[in-house]
Amino acid sequence: MNKGMIAGILVVVVVAVVWVVGASQKQVPEAAPPAPLKDILKPKADDKPPKTPPAPPKDPWKEALSIATSGSIDSVTRLAAKWRGQAREDEAFLRRLIQAVKDPGTPAEARELAAFVLGSLQKKEALAALADALKDADPAWARVLLLALGSQKQSEDDDIFGLPESPRVLRTPLGLTVEIRGRVVDAEVRALMMPRLADSASADVRWAAALALGDSTDYGDVRQAFVTALATEAEPPAQGELSKALANWAAGQPEDSAERPAVLAALFAGAARADAAALRLRCEDGLKRMSWAASEVLAVAPTIEAGSFDQRRWAMAVLAGAAARPETPERKAIFESLGRVAASETEAKLRELAVTALSSFPDNPGTLGILVARMGDDAWHVRAAAVRAVGRGSRTDEAVNALRKTAAEDPDERVRRAAAETLKVLTSK
Repeated sequence: MNKGMIAGILVVVVVAVVWVVGASQKQVPEAAPPAPLKDILKPKADDKPPKTPPAPPKDPWKEALSIATSGSIDSVTRLAAKWRGQAREDEAFLRRLIQAVKDPGTPAEARELAAFVLGSLQKKEALAALADALKDADPAWARVLLLALGSQKQSEDDDIFGLPESPRVLRTPLGLTVEIRGRVVDAEVRALMMPRLADSASADVRWAAALALGDSTDYGDVRQAFVTALATEAEPPAQGELSKALANWAAGQPEDSAERPAVLAALFAGAARADAAALRLRCEDGLKRMSWAASEVLAVAPTIEAGSFDQRRWAMAVLAGAAARPETPERKAIFESLGRVAASETEAKLRELAVTALSSFPDNPGTLGILVARMGDDAWHVRAAAVRAVGRGSRTDEAVNALRKTAAEDPDERVRRAAAETLKVLTSK
């Protein structure tokens, strides 16, 4: 191959290479500079934030337990009313409350709340659960259970846990106020409650048992348990509840009741004990209302003139209360004992009590003479008592003249004032 041909071929090759390179440069654009980091991380306009997962559903029971342990009395009271309404209508919820009472792991506040709600319902299953829990209960828990069992059960209104306090309405440790009233009608429940009347570990438990069963003395088992407990009970709160319940029962019985003598024998024997001031005080109202038999009056009348101060005070109070009814037998024996005390007792306070008691005998012709004589007593309070007793009787010239004389001449201004006021009332009759 000659040199000219070789040179031509080389020219053609060079031209072809130059054309290919130029064409490739025109087709591939220059690389764009990298985007800033903030633009890379910035979400696109059409991207949506991820959805928050839904909150787990609230547990009503846990919320209720939180309220029960909150310490807020208003909140707990509202919760108790709510639980009562639920338990009346929903058997499953009733069983949940029963389980709360049985489970020692339940917070103490919630157990107490559940117990009082269950005790407010006349439902056999609820009351049986409370009574069963008494078997192994410590004193504090036993007190709660007993009061719950004795609480009022007849209300159709569920808002019964914030009542005004009164002798039968008590405030619980949790702050509820509940009424302790009504009979415990289930014999099996009573059978589990009555042993607590003799609870040697706690006088507070004995008191709670007596209070809870106090309206159940129509049942012979309760009445006998009260009589037995009264014979040895020395603590005033329990002693008082036992005697009050027995006296109230006796007040509702006829004189010829075959069961009343045993109850009265227990009360009279208890009243003779030196440590029984609470017994005497709490049984007074029932015994005043009772229709007495002659033998019962004669059994107590000697105590007007013999015994401790409180025993004599009690005898005067109950017999004068009975003697205010003219049909009471042996009123003459009561009157004569009171007359002797008013005239010759050395203790002025006892003379005052006897003078006051004599106002139960306005129909006795000898009453006014004794009272007028006592208007000259050495003790001003005896004279004042005699003045007031005269005012409870009939208007007579002797009574009016004695009051006028005392109103004008008594050395004590308090007696003169009492006589003037009594005279005004008597002369207006």
